[in-house]
Amino acid sequence: MNRNFYIILGILSILAGISLIVQGREILVTRPPENPSLFYWGTAGLVGLCAIIAIFCFFPQSHPFTLRIIGAIGLVSTIYYLYDSFHNHKFAQVGTALLFWLPGSIYLILKGKITDS
Repeated sequence: MNRNFYIILGILSILAGISLIVQGREILVTRPPENPSLFYWGTAGLVGLCAIIAIFCFFPQSHPFTLRIIGAIGLVSTIYYLYDSFHNHKFAQVGTALLFWLPGSIYLILKGKITDS
């Protein structure tokens, strides 16, 4: 995998973390006031995850771990998406999740790389 790919992925992770922080106030205003600490902890967790991915991307020895983390996030997201689709009877894009996202996420978790080289 090209080193530039990891640099771009690291920069995008940093931008995603900054975006979460900047948009946090706007989102907090629309949430019910009963438990704001859950929102803060969730946002901090997502920003921390973005920071960890960004740090891993800038060090070549950790690239297999970075892709495995991204694969794990993809796997959990796909499983939740499938659960939600079946629960709400929305089956329009289940095929995309089963044929693209699920195998891709499992491949990243198992291999830790995108190419066979």
